[in-house]
Amino acid sequence: MNKQGKSLILGLMLIIFLILGFMVKGSSEGVLFDVDIMKYIHNNANPRTLSFMKFISFIGSVNFLLPVTAMGISYTLIKKKYYISKLLLLSTLGSYLLNYLLKQFFQRTRPLEFFGESRGIKFS
Repeated sequence: MNKQGKSLILGLMLIIFLILGFMVKGSSEGVLFDVDIMKYIHNNANPRTLSFMKFISFIGSVNFLLPVTAMGISYTLIKKKYYISKLLLLSTLGSYLLNYLLKQFFQRTRPLEFFGESRGIKFS
């Protein structure tokens, strides 16, 4: 695919992201497809699925990402790959900042009551 085609696809993906973001901005209800996904997960919840979802959440948490990133940066510094160290640090900080800013902008509440209390599941 040429550069122009990639730019077009990237632009379309950005537009779709923004449209979905504005549809849920400040909403606790969700949009069309995610309500069905939440219902499916809610109705098919079991200990195995819950454990898997907790694991996926952990991989995206600061408790996992901070040590892994620190180890990666340390390793690249030991190997004297300073450019890679800077890229890893900047991309980590950039993604954290972008994630924080998007959460502040869209202000979508988490549907914890949808999954939690009615199933006896505690979120930590």
